[in-house]
Amino acid sequence: MAVCLAAAMLIGFAVLTPAVAQTSQAGTRQITPKWDDPEITAFVQSGRTRAATTSALFDPRLAELKLPVLGFEQAVPRVRSAFGVAAAPRQRRTLTMDPANPVWYEIAYDYGDDVTITVDADLRIQQKLPPGTKLYKPPRNFSLGTDTEVAIFREESEPGTSGSIAEFKVVKYGITYTVTMECTAAKRSVCEDVDKIRQDRRLLKLIFARPPGQ
Repeated sequence: MAVCLAAAMLIGFAVLTPAVAQTSQAGTRQITPKWDDPEITAFVQSGRTRAATTSALFDPRLAELKLPVLGFEQAVPRVRSAFGVAAAPRQRRTLTMDPANPVWYEIAYDYGDDVTITVDADLRIQQKLPPGTKLYKPPRNFSLGTDTEVAIFREESEPGTSGSIAEFKVVKYGITYTVTMECTAAKRSVCEDVDKIRQDRRLLKLIFARPPGQ
């Protein structure tokens, strides 16, 4: 994708989720998920945790994560329809996490080269950025509109970076989940339709949860 995820980093690292925190063995403060949330309880009791692990499409690394996983269970209909029936690309899902420290994840849903939707969450409380971290600094008048729930950005100032980014956050189980949509100039309308993006939020579901000891 021409537009990078650094804009999400710029916003996401500055947020300290108001939740119970603990200190890990490595000395890093991190959020304690609210595993007793009714939605998680219902998910586990209904057998969906076990059912997910037996699915041919299940990525076993999800079971290693120490936080509930939000994601999209299927392709976002309006994104597929933006390409037309004949040209709609197949959604490709990629999970990124650290097996040695499974307290964060990012799931990228790619629709060809023009649209990527990512969902990410991190239990670690980032109080300062690591040395050498590069942040994307948007130019003036970069933000489009005044919506307080969905942030939309457009970049046209540099060759190879034209396109749009939409971002919104969902706080569940004491954790902040960030959803970022990246669109090239060819599919810019997908990332700039705030009303439709609000509707897309309803498609974000709990796709895996395994409380400690289960």
